[in-house]
Amino acid sequence: NLPSNSIIPRDEPSDDKLLPYAFVPLPLGSVKASGWLHDQLQLMADGLPGHEHDFYRIVKDNPWLGGDQEYSDLNEAFPYWLNGLVPLAYLTDDGRLKQQVLDSVDYILSHQQSDGWLGPETEPTSRNFWARYPLLLGLEQLAEAEEGTDMGMQILDSMHRFIDLTDEMLSDNYTGYVTHPDDNFDDQWGRARAADMIVALQWLYEHDPRAQEQKLLKCMNLFYERAFNWTEWYDMSYIKQDLDTISDDITVPNFAFEHGVNVGQGLKAGAVFGRLTRDKQLSTSALTAIDLTFTYHGTPSGVIIGDERLSGLSPVRGVELCTVVETMFSLSYIYHTLGENSVADRCELAAYNALPVMTLPDWWAHQYVAQTNQPTSKNLSAAPFWSVGTDGQTYGLEPNYPCCTVNHPQGYPKFVSASFVRDGDNGIAHALLGPTSVDTTMNAGVSVHISCDTKYPFAHELLYNVQAGGSFEFSIRVPKWSTQTEISVNGNPLHSISPDAYTGMQRISLEGGESQIHVSLSAEIKVDPRANDTVSMYHGALLYAAPILYDLTSSQVPGYEDAPPQVLNHEMSPTTSWAYAIDPRTARFQGLDESSSLPNPLWTDARDKYYRPGIRVTMAKRTLESFYKPVTAPKKAKIEESTPPTRHPSYPHPIANLSAAIANPLANINLTSHARRKGISHRPHLDLLYFQPFIPPPVAQDLFIFLRQELPFYRVQYTIRRGSTDTQIVTPRFTTVFGVDATSQFIPSFAAPDPDLTSSSTLVDSRSHQRVSPSKYQSAPRPIPECLDTLRRRAEAAIGDGATFNFCLVNYYASGDDSISYHSDDERFLGPDPCIASLSLGAPRDFLIKHKPPGPSVESGSDIDRTPLKFSLASGDMIVMRGQTQANWLHSVPQRKGGDAYKGRINITFRKAVIPGGTNNYYTYNVGKGDVYRWNAGERKMCVGK
Repeated sequence: NLPSNSIIPRDEPSDDKLLPYAFVPLPLGSVKASGWLHDQLQLMADGLPGHEHDFYRIVKDNPWLGGDQEYSDLNEAFPYWLNGLVPLAYLTDDGRLKQQVLDSVDYILSHQQSDGWLGPETEPTSRNFWARYPLLLGLEQLAEAEEGTDMGMQILDSMHRFIDLTDEMLSDNYTGYVTHPDDNFDDQWGRARAADMIVALQWLYEHDPRAQEQKLLKCMNLFYERAFNWTEWYDMSYIKQDLDTISDDITVPNFAFEHGVNVGQGLKAGAVFGRLTRDKQLSTSALTAIDLTFTYHGTPSGVIIGDERLSGLSPVRGVELCTVVETMFSLSYIYHTLGENSVADRCELAAYNALPVMTLPDWWAHQYVAQTNQPTSKNLSAAPFWSVGTDGQTYGLEPNYPCCTVNHPQGYPKFVSASFVRDGDNGIAHALLGPTSVDTTMNAGVSVHISCDTKYPFAHELLYNVQAGGSFEFSIRVPKWSTQTEISVNGNPLHSISPDAYTGMQRISLEGGESQIHVSLSAEIKVDPRANDTVSMYHGALLYAAPILYDLTSSQVPGYEDAPPQVLNHEMSPTTSWAYAIDPRTARFQGLDESSSLPNPLWTDARDKYYRPGIRVTMAKRTLESFYKPVTAPKKAKIEESTPPTRHPSYPHPIANLSAAIANPLANINLTSHARRKGISHRPHLDLLYFQPFIPPPVAQDLFIFLRQELPFYRVQYTIRRGSTDTQIVTPRFTTVFGVDATSQFIPSFAAPDPDLTSSSTLVDSRSHQRVSPSKYQSAPRPIPECLDTLRRRAEAAIGDGATFNFCLVNYYASGDDSISYHSDDERFLGPDPCIASLSLGAPRDFLIKHKPPGPSVESGSDIDRTPLKFSLASGDMIVMRGQTQANWLHSVPQRKGGDAYKGRINITFRKAVIPGGTNNYYTYNVGKGDVYRWNAGERKMCVGK
């Protein structure tokens, strides 16, 4: 039995309202697509999505419409189709599609069973709530589009009759939801995807409750109570490896949490359940779900690797099309609910990269699964997938299985609908960037029309034309990847551009009438390390791929000889080389000519002269075959196994060395890549290097777990006197420190060690070569253990410019409550203009840095901009502070709220001590005389003990 949820007491207030959205979604029809995005919707309407009702038996002859064609006893095909066709029909204003939707829904409503059940199931034991989830999501959208019409009212009446029955069934031992001995349905799908049903019920609760709020809350809570517990799944026991390497004893019982489409839908479970329970901690657990899923099972294109089941990070494993569109919907919902900027970035990444490659440009064929590295698209002799057939990555009507055929049309229409949102009572915000427009009236009564003319994401200029019936607040989301943002309002530059640190929203106050806003974003080429020395390259929201010429073979779809002539199955075989090694350091971006128009179809193939919309990244490349020739260069370092732990009398316990799984990637990765390294010196006296990342995230996460387990930590306490009162201070973090000052170093002694020493090395003075008494080990810095010294050497190599370090401070932040206030690392023993490298591992945390106020020791003036700069440090990122930075700037790591607030983080700071004796006080401050703490895996916290 998989873990279920327990009812969590609802927080204040007691008015039974749901936890508010950060940004409220708008009704279907309020937002429309324009430009290239409208072209895509029209191609969908003219392609397979818009013609399935005409010829595709699984839709037109479905049991929901009185037929007998269905691909499974879940009866999900028609609800999937409706959930996507409703927004597509109304966003394109296509009369033919609208009529198909209206006729189909009219049939369903008129055939609602006498007790209120919606669907073709006649036997109570075969009634399964699952297929009702996408049905209600489709009906709610249609009710919004048909608000005020007879159809709109009929939908709401029908939904309430269904809720009356739902209350009865769930109250009767979860009938139709949890399988009982005589039932004829599988409950895993409904319980894994319960968040979708609760989304639909939340919509009814907030839009048409009809004084039935308590009944709706009861139903939502009953669904929640027996839903599979995604929050518990996304804890430290989460499976990070390729599941093929894990025992069936573990994977089989947890399959509901491992199924790719379940995961795509389950990402939002915490946010959905948190709205219901008013539990903010539960709500923000969705951010933990995103972090773990995409770190260990994510694709470069922003979605989830899972060829039915999660499959690690292998670029040859599959991504299911259903997973892509469900992930897009989940991410948009999570951003609406929580407002975390990176979630919207990830939603755009999936929409602009993962989705379009899985359909042909005319939208008449699609894949079941795509591969990150896919040199061919054909019926394979053997499939490299967990449970997908050999035709899974071909393009056609229904390769492998029909679910993606009926489910994929929801992708772009729902993305467009989610792009503009309501921000408070008198604000509108552009959340998901692209060519869209919005017409709406805000809660304060102000009517607005806003159109965004842009080629985004293929260009980074956005022009907004605004017509408003009164003053209001307009916000534009600035992506986290934007290195510089310029905004002008009616031709006047906006000088104070400071997007909200959490949501990314830049707010602009506008008066009534007409306004024009111009936004210019800037991006740099980003190189993201992947498995096996591979990389992914990005510019803004776009992932880049190599164009491959190919031969296309098309064939009739068996059983559909009378279908439209465009309905074909396709295979592609490459005619040019596809395996390249590249030098990311040579990458150069060539932007789009703003005066040119984008082609339609936009995503044409490599044989077309319009291939790609005019933007590209060029770089030096060589075919992999050229690397197979014998070379005389030395092979990369390889550490076969861990060496014995590092021992020293000053250590409270031996400290293990790095395992081969961590040490080998550290030894082999090209840490001097300029693509990862960015210099920042645009403010006075500021000299930073930002490595994003310094260590690949998967390796960084393993390193975090290793160091947290192996290092000794201390909770420093010290006393300060305020007047006549002594106050004991406990630092809000755990610390440990290693190193020596410049007059001493840890080197082998010239004589045999004393019997009381357990190491073959001792601490000796580098000038006199005299040994230091063991009694001084209590105050002198301890030698840097090999596990940290490896990192020190790699940091020196990456920074270059003669940077050397001999001192290492490690901080462990147990949760978001741990922090360090604004300070400078300007201690006397570090000397003038120190170079300090700060490596972040584990949970992401914000690093803030601001200029010091004017003073005798600060080279500043009253006109210095003291606005803090913020860097959102992910696991593996490194900030290097050099030159006059410490003398003139302060930095801090504030407390963290949200989904990452309950996860630990390690910060490793490398420094160079240059003044004899200065390290003693520093060591005492950072270790003191308190207890030694070690990570206790059983209790999942730092505990006192050797």
